[in-house]
Amino acid sequence: MAALWAGASGSLPKDVWLEELIDGIRIVHQGVAPRLIG
Repeated sequence: MAALWAGASGSLPKDVWLEELIDGIRIVHQGVAPRLIG
């Protein structure tokens, strides 16, 4: 979550912020998808 705030404040390069965001979405998706499928 800290990475998101850092990206929002402009202290991280945009590509790094985007990678952090995608990683976060992927982690959440891996946690939620099995419950939806199962």
